[in-house]
Amino acid sequence: RYKDQITVLARDVLTYDNAFSCGVAVNMSHDLAFAIPLSFFTQYRPLGNQKLNAFRTDAETKNACTTFGSLDLSLLWNGSIWSDIEEATRRCEALSMIISRYNEIDTDRLHLAILSTILGLKVNVYATLGGKTAAVFNNSLKKFPNVAFIDEVRSNSENEGSADELLKYTRELSELRI
Repeated sequence: RYKDQITVLARDVLTYDNAFSCGVAVNMSHDLAFAIPLSFFTQYRPLGNQKLNAFRTDAETKNACTTFGSLDLSLLWNGSIWSDIEEATRRCEALSMIISRYNEIDTDRLHLAILSTILGLKVNVYATLGGKTAAVFNNSLKKFPNVAFIDEVRSNSENEGSADELLKYTRELSELRI
């Protein structure tokens, strides 16, 4: 009954089609993460030569096993903090500092993929159960030369690692909490 009062900005075709079928006004747009001024990103450039694995650990993941050494960085900042522009800016700065220590990222986290893309990392975006990463990749990310979409389950061999690797990743994680 309120459809005449609603306008949806859809970041992908699936959302657009769904909103359109409900009879609401709908416009295609890119994810709002792309609205961050480019000047914000100029201070953060990839500094490292390692790959960051940052996969989901929640119900949206398409993979039953989390990649060994993966850091689900998006879980560091959940909640309503994103409605406060100053707090959101501080979180984006901190996340940019963390991500820029790498030159490549494998992730199924949409906003980590977008941030990493803009920072200039090589980005491998993996599919999620709901199709969100695929949909936004097709609408926005596929035009970037540093981004690839992976629609497959990661192999178990990627989850194996030595005790030395575990210690290394545990140290990296503990440094993030300092």
